[in-house]
Amino acid sequence: MNTVEYWKNISEKLTIYLQHLGLNPVNIYLVGSTTQGYTSANSDIDCVILIEDDLPLNTLRAIRRQVYYHLSAFADPNLYHFKLFNLRELYLLGWYDGFRLLEFQMSNIPLRKTPSLIDFSPVINARTFWNSVFVQTVYEFSNSKVYGAPTDPLSFAKVKQRIARNIHLWHISGHGRNHTILPQNRRIDPSESNDPLFVRFLATANRESDKEGELSYFMRIYSNRFRHEYVNKYDTYMRLINGKKEAHSNGHIPIRLCAS
Repeated sequence: MNTVEYWKNISEKLTIYLQHLGLNPVNIYLVGSTTQGYTSANSDIDCVILIEDDLPLNTLRAIRRQVYYHLSAFADPNLYHFKLFNLRELYLLGWYDGFRLLEFQMSNIPLRKTPSLIDFSPVINARTFWNSVFVQTVYEFSNSKVYGAPTDPLSFAKVKQRIARNIHLWHISGHGRNHTILPQNRRIDPSESNDPLFVRFLATANRESDKEGELSYFMRIYSNRFRHEYVNKYDTYMRLINGKKEAHSNGHIPIRLCAS
């Protein structure tokens, strides 16, 4: 069974489960490099699960958690990665993280014929460029196995890759060769993004302790802006933060926003 067949098999089961929950699944999209179908069933799978139901973010986050646990009963959730959206949140994704949505649109296979991801419009500009880099940076800090958060996000290979992909998407989206907002072969200075939250994150993540709970406070503000991160990653990020706090209180390690 190749990757696409493996993804379809799991996705059909998840569609039935969503219906069992009383929800209205619209489509599931296989996205990224695995759309080529040449890798084995043990390769990572990335997909977008889209439901119709107009629900608040807290409910969507709870549904995402339920789907994850259900998936764990018959497949490896470390191989089948998914992001959950409803129609409204996928439209909003195009507004605040248009590069991510455009990337989905460039390489996807839908489980059902409609709707197409092309039906959702991404905004491609300097703001969404930096938002995309910001999201990738938070993810890399969170999953770093190295204690300490370097001030330069380019120390993470996947942040470099994200920037390279964004530059490619910037060009093919018809924005020409305007490089005024595109960092290349140099340190990223978040102040150039005019984004005080990005600057604050790097300062907070590099502190030796979190006595004032600033990381938790940051994550609440961050999740308000990046709504898909709240639905799909908030539980994971808070678990990492709380785990670091507990370890720090026991005198084992400094508190950083990174995984051990």
